Amino acid sequence: MPLQEETPASRKLLHLTQTFSKTKAHIFYAPVSLQQAVTATDRPANGPVWASRTTFPAPKNDAILTAVTEAIADLGDGSESSNETPASSVEDVQFQWSGYRTGVEKGEKEPDVSEREKYEGLMRDTRSKTTILYVHGGFYYTGGPASVRAVTSTLAKISKGRCLVLDQRLCPQNPFPAALIDFLVAYLSLLYPPLDSFHEAVPPQEIVLAGDSSGGNMCLAFLLLIQYLRQKQNSKIKFHDAYVSIPYPAGVATFGAHTDATMSLPSFHSNSKWDFLVDTLPFLSDAFPSCPLWPTSPPRSSIYTTTPLLIHPLYNALPHIFAFLFPSLPQSVHMLSQWAEFCRVCVEEPEKLARNNNRYKIYEPREGENEDGFHCVEKRVNEKGDEFWEGVDLENVVQKMKEKQGQMKIWVGPTRKDSVL
Repeated sequence: MPLQEETPASRKLLHLTQTFSKTKAHIFYAPVSLQQAVTATDRPANGPVWASRTTFPAPKNDAILTAVTEAIADLGDGSESSNETPASSVEDVQFQWSGYRTGVEKGEKEPDVSEREKYEGLMRDTRSKTTILYVHGGFYYTGGPASVRAVTSTLAKISKGRCLVLDQRLCPQNPFPAALIDFLVAYLSLLYPPLDSFHEAVPPQEIVLAGDSSGGNMCLAFLLLIQYLRQKQNSKIKFHDAYVSIPYPAGVATFGAHTDATMSLPSFHSNSKWDFLVDTLPFLSDAFPSCPLWPTSPPRSSIYTTTPLLIHPLYNALPHIFAFLFPSLPQSVHMLSQWAEFCRVCVEEPEKLARNNNRYKIYEPREGENEDGFHCVEKRVNEKGDEFWEGVDLENVVQKMKEKQGQMKIWVGPTRKDSVL
């Protein structure tokens, strides 16, 4: 088999990524406040999708804030101090129910009815018990439910279930752990609905956590948080007026999870030609324009949190979140179907997971397999021989992250007069 970049299929993928970088990369160099205004703004849910917007009220006590703050301190390695953890609060949580709307043409307008009636319509089109609690990506500072609606409605369609899409607080104005707190409020509200909620209580065995990019990171961090709370608080926490248990969900399914906030592992360099992400993130570039939101006061090196918290545990030739960028690719169609099917199986057929928990299917670029040049092959998760696995152990990973952490500089604003915009 030729080298990956020498096959027609790989050259096609490389061309797609390079074209995206040349024509769209300037978007990432717009001021943070402008990016938020564009990507986080809601828009009508036209076509075969349901979107029901509502809010989970914040508990009036501080139990959740205290629990998360203690978890950060206890799970850290001591390099971070309490005064370096940004102050946070528990706020009302905005979210949207997302689903597939049957019998509707692509251009049909969103129904002009109440949000509760939209939710009732969504439930009429729901055929499975699967409830996906979805956290959108956007490197923690952009995006919203509308920005991932095409994906969440597709997941709902394939799984025959529904998605609850978190509209978490964005940084830099709401740094870590604000979004994680929103996540916990949303999860507990699914399990124990506040007064006047649209939904009935959802059993934990019917909930699957899902997210892309930074949202995938949050799903994994949230699992650690649940584990900590179950161990340290006897599986109980005060939520509104009652002490409630904190069960594990049925499963977790992430796509392109951003698990290394320092971007220090070998894959960031070895796969750089296939991706639009760069070693120096746009918002840390000398040419990045400042705005009222960024740089922060006081300035910091990460848009999401303070530098010491970047390595805190709560924190094939295709570009990052490729299915969002190129949804018509066969790999994208395949990935979304596998993603949704896994969510459904977690709820409807969990016994299957015990038999198939060490296998996954990928697309490899192979010349002549079909008109697109791609062939679906099955591999083991722990398959040996891949250079990615060489030297990858926890101690080695943490060391690389600490080295990169030590090289990070506080961003105080642009130093160049020119701009990429």
